[in-house]
Amino acid sequence: MRHLHDLFIEAAKLHPKKYAVIWDAESKVFSVTFAEILAESGHISENLIAAGANGEYVGILIENPMIYPTLMIGVLRSYCAFVPIDLNTKSDWFSTLIRKVNIRFIFTDKIDSLLEEWTLVKHFSVHNHNVFLMYDEKIQKRFGSESSTMAYAIQTSGSTGIPKIIRVPPQSIIPNIIQLRSIFLITAEDTIFLSSPLTFDPSIVEIFVTLSSGASLLTAPHHIRAGPGPVLFEYLFGKSRECCGKVSVLSVTPSYAACLFGSPLNKSIDPALRVLSLGGEPCPPNNTLSEWRKKLGGKTKIFSLYGITEVSCWASVVEIQLDEGREKDKYSAQNKEGINNLDKLSSDSDGMMMEILDLPLGSPLMETMLEVRDSEGNIVREGTGELFVGSETRVCLLDDEDDSIVHKGGPIYRATGDMVRVCNPLKETGPSISYIQRKDEAMKRFGRWVLIKNIETLATEFVWAYQDMKEISIEASCCVSCGKNLIRTKTQILHLTDALTT
Repeated sequence: MRHLHDLFIEAAKLHPKKYAVIWDAESKVFSVTFAEILAESGHISENLIAAGANGEYVGILIENPMIYPTLMIGVLRSYCAFVPIDLNTKSDWFSTLIRKVNIRFIFTDKIDSLLEEWTLVKHFSVHNHNVFLMYDEKIQKRFGSESSTMAYAIQTSGSTGIPKIIRVPPQSIIPNIIQLRSIFLITAEDTIFLSSPLTFDPSIVEIFVTLSSGASLLTAPHHIRAGPGPVLFEYLFGKSRECCGKVSVLSVTPSYAACLFGSPLNKSIDPALRVLSLGGEPCPPNNTLSEWRKKLGGKTKIFSLYGITEVSCWASVVEIQLDEGREKDKYSAQNKEGINNLDKLSSDSDGMMMEILDLPLGSPLMETMLEVRDSEGNIVREGTGELFVGSETRVCLLDDEDDSIVHKGGPIYRATGDMVRVCNPLKETGPSISYIQRKDEAMKRFGRWVLIKNIETLATEFVWAYQDMKEISIEASCCVSCGKNLIRTKTQILHLTDALTT
């Protein structure tokens, strides 16, 4: 079976001297080649095996994203699975995560209170950065564990309840990597910015789409990634680096993009952005995307991705067509990687309102099925219902599930909690599925049902239109840092109400 690290090794053999990962901390730029990552990851694998790790989950608790890919690949090469751990994890959840996933070993660059009872196995250097391999002798190794067949374990955000722990096999994530690098036409000449937090599974796609293509991955300190839009814009597109070109592919949430492109920008900078992919939140309306595209020079291709962590990572894709006068149809882009039937959207007089209320999700990605069900579990061929994402091969394990569910036969479907609309069920290219709102985004106010999605849409439009308003800008910044939608709490709604009524 092809494994995740095999994708990297294949590219490393083709591009050994090319810079793979760049860390630009403004004062100094560090870079490592594919050959250096290959060598260092081999040493990491040797250290893990020597410490007794064998087919198990290994935690990664690291601040510097530059060495993260090397540690991931090193863990995978020892036929273990990696577990990204949030630096801000509270001790209670840390203990729960360790127990549920059965983590005996952790790589860290700082021994803090979370690890005070752990034993230091080895202190070594990875690309001239200190790394500590820690061991907890109280955790017993599980024999016959499925971890040797997994690539990684990751947790959901917990925004709708207690976080779930998702264990992801390579056959769930590799189809995403292979197909997206083909859809985005990634080559060794590209530079991709690692924008996602390392505990957010899109970051794993970003890393391996880049490194499996021989492209360069640009990483930055948190204060730059979460900094003001104009500063980040200049960092990404206005700065010359000898080790790589300007950022040509960017994958972010719409709220992150709003902060990046919503403010007045330096017009002397000529961005080289070929691809902007948006995911994790509902896609903005076409007029907003058109404004962003103008600031990027008018040639950037924009994609919207949809997915859930329970079927890590992406489930569907749509390319958004903003050019006037283009036909509103689907196109087929079949090639050896298995791409087909990506939706193209077009903008017309009614397009803005349709996209606010009815956001097309596009076509399913490889080895992925989309199914819509009503409240009684019946399949909806045309109309409204809850979306389920399924696959026969891309099957992740949730919380206490074991791999016996994989052997039952037939696809495994996961609920998304998203309400969608199905149209055109008899179309040759398949039905069109459009996002409406979260299933739980309705509340009663003064005896009337209020759709939070409608308030959120208005707020989002308001944010993008009035970036200089203090309260709304604060909410937008919070949205970027936590990865959640804008309107989630009573406090935020009150801020919005005050702003809208002044």
